[in-house]
Amino acid sequence: MPVSPSVANQSGRWVRSYHLVELLGSGSFGAVYRANTLSCPVAVKLSEHEQMMKDESQILLKLQGTPGVPQWLWFGKDQSHYCLAMSMGFKSLHDLRCLNKTTDYSFSDITIQRILFQITTVLEAIHSKGIVHRDVKPDNILVTFPEGPDNRVSIIVGDFGLALQFKDEDGTLEFPEHAPGVRRLFHSTPNGMMNIDHAPMDDFVMLTYAAIEMTNDCMEQFHGKFQDKFKYKQELLRDPELYMPASLYWLRHFFELVGQQDDLLPVEYEQLRLSLNNSLPNSEASGPLLLTNEDGTWKLY
Repeated sequence: MPVSPSVANQSGRWVRSYHLVELLGSGSFGAVYRANTLSCPVAVKLSEHEQMMKDESQILLKLQGTPGVPQWLWFGKDQSHYCLAMSMGFKSLHDLRCLNKTTDYSFSDITIQRILFQITTVLEAIHSKGIVHRDVKPDNILVTFPEGPDNRVSIIVGDFGLALQFKDEDGTLEFPEHAPGVRRLFHSTPNGMMNIDHAPMDDFVMLTYAAIEMTNDCMEQFHGKFQDKFKYKQELLRDPELYMPASLYWLRHFFELVGQQDDLLPVEYEQLRLSLNNSLPNSEASGPLLLTNEDGTWKLY
């Protein structure tokens, strides 16, 4: 479903005190713009889907103050669009990877290791609030603006348009009846493809797909007939060493641990982090992510 032209052609417009200056991305349910204010640039999402925007706003409010998550600024209706303003990341991992021409448009193993380590910690914080993301992919994973003399950045998990609350404050499991489907998403998990409730472990299954994409793999098995894709994704969970790209064999224990997670049990976050830390010799998974400025272009190798 393409985004409505009325949402995707709003550059130059003012939404309250936010001046929309650049379209950052669009999808089936809305478009996100970089907007200027008197103090700093922010991200503003526009959509014609009232309930989805209200849900996303409520989830961001619930996650307010969580490290690695965009911070809620304002929600309301302007003209015919529902609008959600939030803090802005610097660039997405997809955009940064596409700048790496000299490395065949991929990230280094060490960078992938550190990205996954940080995302694991952010997802743990999100899940602890009873939220599942349901849309983990490089387009939705951003880095902060570079800081300090070494241009250090941190991971932000963004776009909560498909996110859901899976348990209440008492820990009781729940799943909204109006939950948007993820069955046909390129990066949908086997559970999602079968319309089974998305559990926290499914966010990590999606994270393994994101890791594959970070190597610029063609991901041929993610295209084609539905049943073929479903079978491949099942086999990737059951026997990752046989089905994962050879370039990621160093991550096979992480993939195996993800496949061993139970839908109904808490994710073993610390075990996942330990696996990442042990995946590469002489590399600390908790080490910094640093941008490099090459002729005015910021890159992450």
